[in-house]
Amino acid sequence: MKLHHTLSIFGFLCVTALSQPLFAVADDFAFTSIRQLGMGGAGVAMVNDVNALYTNPAGLAKSKTHVYVPLSFNIGLSQSIFDKNGAFQDAINASTTEARLNKLGQLAPMDISINPGMGSFVGVTAPGFAAAGFAGSNIRIKLINPTTPSLEFSGFADVSPMIGMAQTFSLFDTPVNVGVSGRYIYRARIIDPATKSPTLSKGVSNLLSGSGNVLNSASSVGITGFGADVGMTMPLGPGQLGVVLNNVGSTLTGTVTSGNVSLGEYSETLPMTATVGYAQSYDASNWPWVGSLVGRFAVAADYKMAKNDMFQNLYMGVEKSLVEDVLTARIGLNQGYPCFGVGLDLWMFHMQYAFTTQEKGDFLGADPVSYHLLEMNMYF
Repeated sequence: MKLHHTLSIFGFLCVTALSQPLFAVADDFAFTSIRQLGMGGAGVAMVNDVNALYTNPAGLAKSKTHVYVPLSFNIGLSQSIFDKNGAFQDAINASTTEARLNKLGQLAPMDISINPGMGSFVGVTAPGFAAAGFAGSNIRIKLINPTTPSLEFSGFADVSPMIGMAQTFSLFDTPVNVGVSGRYIYRARIIDPATKSPTLSKGVSNLLSGSGNVLNSASSVGITGFGADVGMTMPLGPGQLGVVLNNVGSTLTGTVTSGNVSLGEYSETLPMTATVGYAQSYDASNWPWVGSLVGRFAVAADYKMAKNDMFQNLYMGVEKSLVEDVLTARIGLNQGYPCFGVGLDLWMFHMQYAFTTQEKGDFLGADPVSYHLLEMNMYF
């Protein structure tokens, strides 16, 4: 399927919203390690690259010296864009507004997400230290109510310079890595000025008839603040234990404006979460039958204390190098949903791909959204 066809869903919804950029609320940062996503989101006990700045800064104790040049980018597309492309083509090609509305009603409910970003667009890592700038965003468009279809828009755009340090201490003859990172955060979004809601909504029938414009009634806000992460890693049995406390003191504030008129202050506190993880490397060479084929691989599991449902807090995965230092394969379970990924490293050029599913609802199966994510960058 050609790219412009697969993106027609997103394009059509953007057109109905007058093709305006959308920046709105999000629960947490737009930044994410695609390597971790391919492993089910696990990694606080094993991350040791620039992504440790917001994942677990204690991992910087084992980071290598790298310089990240400003050529990295990533993009994520929800699976809905591919699954329902043909049905949206039918809606676009419908001859009347009523027919188009009926086609859209047949598609609801539907959840579409786009994740354009820069990842770490510039930075440096060294043993025990890292400094980098990150940029990322998310656009989410939901089509709800099959009988009377309506659109809900939300999203966000984050830019954040970060700096972190890690140190190794000896505790009862056990090496313990302790790290801390700090950040300045800028977040841009559009909100409803009347309710200060992070979600903009409008009936599809009004949009199709040209009598409704979601963004005409919106206001812009830029909110800023500071935050920190504190983490620890240490040996545990044959593997490594990781513990991290994220988003310490991360409250963002700003002024809501409509034109040149101030509508008051707006604030948002990023969710402070604690995560416990474990990672271990296995050598299966001595396994019968398949040992020589499997060889060495790594496993990781995290438990993030963020949801009431314990299964939504669980992330686990496996990573296996297929071609030493060049090609890596990953599989995992993200909140019980299967995922996989692959990494390609060719000297300065690096590419990561992941397919994963995230639960947007309050319980598993309520509102799962699947993503394809691709990241390409350069560092040496």
